[in-house]
Amino acid sequence: MNVVYVSNEKYAPHLAASICSLLENNREEADLHVYVISTGLTPESQGKLRAMTESYGDDSHIRRLITLRLEDLARKMKIGPEHQFLTKFDVSILGRFFLGELLPEFMRKVIYLDGDTIISGSLRELYNMLPFDGDIIAAGVMEPTIYQETRDMLGLSPQDPYFNSGVLLIDMDKWHNGNIDYALRKYYDTISRESVFADQDAINGLLRGRIMSVDPKFNFFTNYYYRSRDSLVSLSPAYESVTAGAYEAAKASPVVIHFSGDERPWYKGNHNPYAEQYHKYLALTPWKDTPQESGREMAMQAYHAMNVLTGIAPWARDAISRQYGARLHDEKAGKTEEQSNT
Repeated sequence: MNVVYVSNEKYAPHLAASICSLLENNREEADLHVYVISTGLTPESQGKLRAMTESYGDDSHIRRLITLRLEDLARKMKIGPEHQFLTKFDVSILGRFFLGELLPEFMRKVIYLDGDTIISGSLRELYNMLPFDGDIIAAGVMEPTIYQETRDMLGLSPQDPYFNSGVLLIDMDKWHNGNIDYALRKYYDTISRESVFADQDAINGLLRGRIMSVDPKFNFFTNYYYRSRDSLVSLSPAYESVTAGAYEAAKASPVVIHFSGDERPWYKGNHNPYAEQYHKYLALTPWKDTPQESGREMAMQAYHAMNVLTGIAPWARDAISRQYGARLHDEKAGKTEEQSNT
């Protein structure tokens, strides 16, 4: 099994917790190769991650961690801050834009995972979904709460699904044949003035109709814990394909927990319902003594209150989200315009 992450040094503790959870819950895999696209991981952190990964191996189970340096590639290709897609985000945004160039050519398929995920079960079912039929190039989980402004920017109809890119199963043969790395970078240049979610927007816009929807248990967003399946269908008719049973099962026992939203378990004062899972695996890593980040306690209380409001009155939360989404897009467009005039 091949798995790939992208991470900088700041995210090293969260990355370690995610990799540890992957290793703990996929022990039956004979071969497990973890690729980390580094956007600033120190040699010390890389060594700790490699030693932790290899400690799970034995004579019949290969466990290997391979670090791929994106910084060198960015320099080589003369990608600097003058490029549209680097004006707001860390260089780590480039990770999924360079999978084809960075990963070994012989790789047929790979699971991409964000560093803020915890894997609480086997990924074998997801990994075995390849080969895909027809033009399908990847598989992911729908994100029906994406802002309407984002959908409008990408030209997505109400029937078109929008996918979260934090967990993706990718057919690397089709990725190479379609020169997707280059196509994503070119496509993003056309939407960068309005795009809020950068590489995720580019993936959804460029690969529209070529991403297969999978069970939400493979990428359960923790802020959806407070939502009902019907409230999500009301936002995106495409979500009708997710049954109520599948949604509730994903909420109760997700295979991949994705700490999306602001209520993250490494912030002091958070109320994330899955925080215990994060701390369980962090405690098994060399970063076990990492303290929670302070200074956001009041924000955590406000965010939790908003999450509780979602369960009581989802329409109110959606109204707040619409206003926030519109402001984000306006701010992005305004900032880009200001940069163009200077």
